[in-house]
Amino acid sequence: MARDTYGEIWNHVKLRCPAASSFLCRDWVTNAFRQVAERRRWSWLIKYGQFIAPAVTNVGTVSVVNFSTTVNGIGTAWTQAHVGQQFRIGVSPIYTVASVFSPTSLELDNVWGPASAATQRYQIFQCYFTPPDDFHAFVRLWDPNMNWGLGLGAQQNDLNGWDAQRASSGNAWYAVALDYGITGLPRYELWPHQLASYCYPFMYESRPKDLQDPGATLPRFIRGDVLMELALAEAARWPGP
Repeated sequence: MARDTYGEIWNHVKLRCPAASSFLCRDWVTNAFRQVAERRRWSWLIKYGQFIAPAVTNVGTVSVVNFSTTVNGIGTAWTQAHVGQQFRIGVSPIYTVASVFSPTSLELDNVWGPASAATQRYQIFQCYFTPPDDFHAFVRLWDPNMNWGLGLGAQQNDLNGWDAQRASSGNAWYAVALDYGITGLPRYELWPHQLASYCYPFMYESRPKDLQDPGATLPRFIRGDVLMELALAEAARWPGP
């Protein structure tokens, strides 16, 4: 059976509602597809991904200044690969490396809050992870080496009660929602923090491309007449003729 296309569907809608513009018919079909895609967790939306934690970087010492975002290193060898990873000294708040100026100079995403300090031991590691661009929700995140799944229901408030200092490290037990980055994607904190090179695979429910996006195709599991009827239902609520 031939697969219906986006163009065929919105043209069928326009045939039945000729007073509507082509742009409006396209919008109705796009909205209909979104309704179907978000109605349940479809198997064709399930994908695999992985969070890859690099080994901790702690060579050399650093100096930090209160209310400054600049960190200066002695004997360090920082690279652009450290951008986006987390930085801390002892049990200080956790910062994110915003940029690396040189092997001995980097910038944090926020000003250094504790007191100024010189020649301090430090850690650059990764405990905050961002899923793929089409991420909608986790299905399962697991640790194959330890043979367990990571918990997904904890909140930052819970974690701040369990381990306010974030002193625990090793194999992660939870993926805790943290915030939303500038891209609008969620970030998750994997806790306890993994300081060794490690990989956490996961299954997730993805958001499909809108049908008008380049390269988008209608999954063969969704019939075109279903989308047409949903689009016409929206057309029936249109205030035009």
